Amino acid sequence: MRGWLPWLILYAVLMGALIAGLFQARQLVLASLDTPAALEDWQQWKSETEKAAEGKGPIKRKAVRATEPALLIMLRDRFTAVVVGLSVFTSLLYFFGVIVIRGMFGTRGGLPSGEA
Repeated sequence: MRGWLPWLILYAVLMGALIAGLFQARQLVLASLDTPAALEDWQQWKSETEKAAEGKGPIKRKAVRATEPALLIMLRDRFTAVVVGLSVFTSLLYFFGVIVIRGMFGTRGGLPSGEA
């Protein structure tokens, strides 16, 4: 277990920094997108996509149904899912990397000396 302690400390620091950064980014995005001007810009873009959905143009696209920007909805209403998803993915990637690095530099379980 002693060999894992530095890796676990590094993991705790990494996850703490990642989640703190995510909360900081959330505050910045909410402050910039939860304004009347941003909502007005969204409504204008939404009306443009509705016109494009009517088929008048080279590309047919679906009309946007959301009344607010998607990033605002995601970071305001679905933030828990964002944090959990990011934490799970980062943890899997981190521990996979740790296992690979420990396997590359570890000496246990290799071939006995003299056998190659």
